[in-house]
Amino acid sequence: MTITGRLRALLARPALRRTALFDAEWYLASYPDLCPPGKPPADPALHYLAHGATEGRDPGPLFSTSGYRLQGGPARGNPLLNHLSGAGGQALPVFAGTGGAAPPGAPVVLFFGHQAQGQQFGAERSLLTMLERAGRAGLAVELVLPHCQSADYLNACRARARAVHLLPYPWRRAGVPPHPATLAAMEALIRRSGAVEVHQNTAVLDAPLVAARAAGVASVVHLRELPAEDEALCARLGLPAEALRHALLTQADRFVANSEAVARWLDPAGQMPQGRMVILPNVVDSGLSALPFAPADPPRVALISSNTAKKGIADMVATARAFAALGGRAEFRFIGPASADLAALGPLPSNLRHWGYAATPVAALAEADVVLCLSHFAESFGRSVLEAMAAGRPVVTYDRGTPPALLAGSGAGLVVPADDPAAVAQALGTLLSDPAALRAASQAGRVRAAVLAEAAAAVPDALIFAQALGNAHNLGGKS
Repeated sequence: MTITGRLRALLARPALRRTALFDAEWYLASYPDLCPPGKPPADPALHYLAHGATEGRDPGPLFSTSGYRLQGGPARGNPLLNHLSGAGGQALPVFAGTGGAAPPGAPVVLFFGHQAQGQQFGAERSLLTMLERAGRAGLAVELVLPHCQSADYLNACRARARAVHLLPYPWRRAGVPPHPATLAAMEALIRRSGAVEVHQNTAVLDAPLVAARAAGVASVVHLRELPAEDEALCARLGLPAEALRHALLTQADRFVANSEAVARWLDPAGQMPQGRMVILPNVVDSGLSALPFAPADPPRVALISSNTAKKGIADMVATARAFAALGGRAEFRFIGPASADLAALGPLPSNLRHWGYAATPVAALAEADVVLCLSHFAESFGRSVLEAMAAGRPVVTYDRGTPPALLAGSGAGLVVPADDPAAVAQALGTLLSDPAALRAASQAGRVRAAVLAEAAAAVPDALIFAQALGNAHNLGGKS
């Protein structure tokens, strides 16, 4: 922080501390990175004034920094101070939907997302597909987001919902119950919307489930995680995987799992009552099937991800080096945002470059001929693998998580031992040395992706939206 910036923050701190919209205790609890182990916590007021607002952080449970900006609040200055000065704008904005209206009297389903960063990844895209599916089922859709750093993503949500609400809420944390103001706001919203079901798009939240229970409305968790295979996620939540499983079973009425592996984690003994859980595979952008497959010379081998360490970016470096040592010719690409983990890798090999973030799967896969999945944790589904298959891009994946099951012996790619970049390099050599085999793998991927899309479409809406579509009695759920 510059001397000038610190002085401005110090001068503004008294005004911030006088408003109930700033909650110092909530701020530190919601952003645990401000309380590093062994060090004194950051001054919450100074941090929000000097850094937090710029980073999109919220000052308390009843003011949305990103929402204030998205509704046309002043672009310069601190959003909360601007609001307190009378500049206008809602503290918790509601954005009207722009898509087709639901039929009069349609049952209302209220969705809760868990993140909406500047870039869209699997969680954000999967939420959009669920909003679309609810709309096609004739339901009235409303969405709640904890923040939204992208006007484009907000507009995509508005096109699929009759309203989008911005309401700050953090992820669940062991020993930190949801804030009373958050629960009160959520319960009021559930009642005001007339929702008959609350759908939470992830396992990492707890406040929507608690609020739904208080409002007497059925809750559904769309499980997209494999906590037992994701130590980083459990560490972030401060919960062992088994404790998280117990909490979910206690808090939620029903579940939608995105894969067999996720369903087995939640219900390992297979004893869950019929209808409490349905498996709904992810679906991907239908435009991927129209991408031509015309490998470049040299071919482009891509890792499409958030470019964090657990996505296997160090293994990508090792693979590129091993492939070059074998005499192979290819251009390796990181397709995704810049990240601290990526920068920490240092200079990249000459055959590897950071291509940058692509806003859509179509844009990303237009820059790739072969796609790698090198994650150091078990992917619950492997969306980038399915997107690659739909686009006719052969895949090489570690034998971990659900991605091998997506290939399922289809010939759409190769499965190699986990954490073995040398095996990845050898598999690439096999694929890229035979143009006919490469084309066959491309076609097999498109066929397999179409089969998976048909399987997802065949899951009845009445199993996903049981209360809203009047199927709760048959499923043994709430009415």
